[in-house]
Amino acid sequence: MKKYLAIAAAVALAGLTRAEITPMDGDNDVGFLSLTVPTGSCSVVVSVPFEKCLGSGEAGMLADLVSTNLLVGSNSDPAEADQIVALTTNAAGELLYYYYWLKNGAGWTTSVTTRINADPTNVVPPAADAFPVARGLGFWLKRPAGSAVAGVYLKGQVSTVSSPLTLKPGLTLIGLGVFTTTSINSSSIGWGTRNPGSGLTGMDKLYLINNGTDLAEYKYNGTSQKWVDNDWGATEAGVAAGEGFWYLRRGSQDLTFTPVTP
Repeated sequence: MKKYLAIAAAVALAGLTRAEITPMDGDNDVGFLSLTVPTGSCSVVVSVPFEKCLGSGEAGMLADLVSTNLLVGSNSDPAEADQIVALTTNAAGELLYYYYWLKNGAGWTTSVTTRINADPTNVVPPAADAFPVARGLGFWLKRPAGSAVAGVYLKGQVSTVSSPLTLKPGLTLIGLGVFTTTSINSSSIGWGTRNPGSGLTGMDKLYLINNGTDLAEYKYNGTSQKWVDNDWGATEAGVAAGEGFWYLRRGSQDLTFTPVTP
């Protein structure tokens, strides 16, 4: 029989720390981690490494995965609060942005946005407790100018199976689903059939944020079957727990990506 665990993780230069409370009998392991994020006006790519509680490989709801503890709320103005921006698709396959803001006393609250030259014009997201976010997908945490606390708590059930994700051609925000910093060339990652391109162009790419500000590009080398840097050397660049990044899928075929199973 498994146990319920509380996992406290501080993502910083020192890596991930873990603490356990006295376990209670149960069928699943649940946990949380604290991701260090910048203060002040900025946007951070986040990816929750957990799944739905009491499920098996199922996507959790946004409101259940991202805690409001320590974040900045507002009574009426979304610009003064922490916001979540999720890139998704509608039934027609069109890319949409869903906006949520932290309203005092109400939690994550939807924001209606407007699309230019589109039908329908208004984008009305589902409630945060009805919007599923699959483990391994990413989104932005948009911080207001007045934010002073550098942390966000992510929570959910620790996965024992890893459900594959379908990445469409173009840019997708993803994460590795890990609890420790992991190299993007780790054999534990199920990247699927990546596009090697032709010659020096057309290959799949990753875009990682280094040192909180610098954007690093890595290309897929079909010969070595490794992610390489601009000098075409295999990289050991890593992604920490809770961090997200961009995957640029080239060509016209979908990619089946499988996050790491903890």
